Amino acid sequence: MVYPNRLWSGRVAVLRACSAGAMLFMLGLATVSVAPSCTKQNPNVCCISESDCAAVGIPTGSTCESGLACNNHECIEATCKTDPDCTDPNAAHCGDGLCRECTAAGQCPASEAVCNLNTNSCERCIADGDCSGFAATPHCAASGACAECVKNSDCTTAEPVCGNDGACRTCQHDNECDSGACDADGSCVAASAVIYIAPNGTDAGSCVQTLPCKTQAYAYDRILPSRFHISMAPGTYTGQLIASAVPMRIAVHGNGATIKQAASPTVPNIYVDRNKVFVRDLTIEAAGNTPAFDCTNNGELDLRAVNFVTVPFGYGGNAVACKISWQDSSARALSLTTNSQLTLRRMRFIDSQVVSASDTAVTIENVEVLRGTDYAFNLIRCQGSISFVTVADAIPGHGGFNCTASAAVQISNSIVWVPNVGTGSDRPALGNCTFTGQNLLGPLTPATPTSGDPLFVNMAGGDLHLMPTSLGVDKADFGPATDVLGAARPLGAKFDLGAFESH
Repeated sequence: MVYPNRLWSGRVAVLRACSAGAMLFMLGLATVSVAPSCTKQNPNVCCISESDCAAVGIPTGSTCESGLACNNHECIEATCKTDPDCTDPNAAHCGDGLCRECTAAGQCPASEAVCNLNTNSCERCIADGDCSGFAATPHCAASGACAECVKNSDCTTAEPVCGNDGACRTCQHDNECDSGACDADGSCVAASAVIYIAPNGTDAGSCVQTLPCKTQAYAYDRILPSRFHISMAPGTYTGQLIASAVPMRIAVHGNGATIKQAASPTVPNIYVDRNKVFVRDLTIEAAGNTPAFDCTNNGELDLRAVNFVTVPFGYGGNAVACKISWQDSSARALSLTTNSQLTLRRMRFIDSQVVSASDTAVTIENVEVLRGTDYAFNLIRCQGSISFVTVADAIPGHGGFNCTASAAVQISNSIVWVPNVGTGSDRPALGNCTFTGQNLLGPLTPATPTSGDPLFVNMAGGDLHLMPTSLGVDKADFGPATDVLGAARPLGAKFDLGAFESH
């Protein structure tokens, strides 16, 4: 960048060597035409490049004598001969006798990749060619920094999405993929492997992206081993989503759609029997006592951003001898029995019973339970771990954990606050629940965990973040990378207890 005061000081330096008449002419003060004449150029005036010299009206090649260096068009004493003489990391390169930010291409960081040889400063890129020296970040972003990508097509199949930070990443939602189908591994499914449906489609043909079909049943009948992804256009659908007792792989990509059960359903929306089923970005409106999903016979169900909205008495799911993974969602109750596996991460359960499980291996992390209508976790002969869970404001007569013959479940770094005390069943934990590490429980507590009001920001209003003076702030040495809402952990010196990182 050329500064105006530099330009003026350079011209004055030249004028100092000129005659008085010439100076009046050059300043525009003479009333008659007087030809400028200079005896000789000021020897203390200099420039460093042809364009720099032209900018201040100095002849090209106006350099300083030996031992001097050109700074702001004036000759001063040199301070370096080579780069090692420059110890300031912000001016680490020796150029023409002075320590400068850069003296040649390739000396600037990717955030300011271009070396301006007139000012010897690093500047932002304006085109991809300015980033050619950075193999990992070859594209010039709108911010002026060199980035890995500026659009999705700059990324690979394994990491197909260009994030806001200019880095390629895996997809997280269906609408990030041109095919409308983000797979479980974070890659975008090819459109040729997808069956498409839309509320205004027609049940005919092969359900391609440009000519979608209408119903789940029609699409389901067209599943093949090489084409088992169903992409739903946004909108509302009715009826059963998946119903099969044939071992096969099925993936449903909701793209934010909603599917409703009948008013008095007799079958669940998702029925998994020996299947391996993946569902993403979908809201299911369940009704009555029929669960939104039913999983059995060693089936596998992987739910991502699948929210279950239920009318009174409805509940989320039921499983027997099944593997369930459920994350980044909200739902009602879940029941698992006998030889099942359950993984819950970043889940929110509000005004509901949550998990009733027997003979099940559990991994539960970053889960919020607010105003539970029964025990938040009723565990019988279970094993596994529960961590960073917040249970608050249960109805009178119900607590947080009820552990029966389930000492193999370790509960850590969690908060259970059940203020509606009055009976033993209001306690945060009953039975032989095993607590380890840091926990904050109350008001009626077992002997081992720490007791005390967690100081929620607004429990009545549903905000279970912790106030800065809470006993649960900065208590855990280790924890997950995010909280229940996806906020980074930790934000303080240590991890906060419960489902919310509060700083």
